[in-house]
Amino acid sequence: MKKIKFIRVVVSASLWSALPVGGCSSGGGSEAHAPAADGCASLCEKLAALKCPNDMPGSCVTQCQESRMTTKCKAEYDAVLACAMAPGTFSCVAGQATLVACDAEALALARCDARGGTCEPKCSSATCQNPGDQCGGQCPGVCANGQSGCKTDINCQTGSVCLAYPDGTTACLPGNCAFRVLMPPLCGLPGAECGETCPTCTPRCEGRTCGPDPNCGQSCGSCATGEYCGGARKSAPPRLWPIISSCPN
Repeated sequence: MKKIKFIRVVVSASLWSALPVGGCSSGGGSEAHAPAADGCASLCEKLAALKCPNDMPGSCVTQCQESRMTTKCKAEYDAVLACAMAPGTFSCVAGQATLVACDAEALALARCDARGGTCEPKCSSATCQNPGDQCGGQCPGVCANGQSGCKTDINCQTGSVCLAYPDGTTACLPGNCAFRVLMPPLCGLPGAECGETCPTCTPRCEGRTCGPDPNCGQSCGSCATGEYCGGARKSAPPRLWPIISSCPN
């Protein structure tokens, strides 16, 4: 009981300036015919119907609409309004109309107010295919190794990275699989460190007749007996001096 009471005290403090509770009610006249598109008019009519003795007539709809226009937590505000329209959500407490239900919605509004209206990241429903936190950020650790769909390294498990494959897909793999040509035995075998399936890769052998292609590391061909793979990656007769195939560190 103490916990519920504490929550309602916090909620009441948050709602005091946002919702027309405990102090204003529909005052009749033109206000009673205001449009209820945002829920304010309907809610104020509901409060007036309680006829709590200490509620003073006032500009309930106007105050409600102005609060909704100025709040930075419109989604949370509207959620409270929608919940408050259900039967039994208000009661006369100490002679004033008081919200006695909708604790979850009201607490979400209170928390949003406390953050100044900034978005609260939500990762409980995030998946590797949809790793967003609903606030423009990314949820950490939602992708297992080998699972596709990651957007950034943060989506992967600790020590893993999000790698982009040549076909445009992405997957989380151990960090030491990055910057390496992924082909057997690194991948494509049961229990392989970089996955049991190797990424699909299209070799680029344009202008080459031998040696590995620069895209996949696959062979572009071999040389005939007595020939070597030259710097242009074309077969040529042997030379009497060494062929330098890489630059020293």
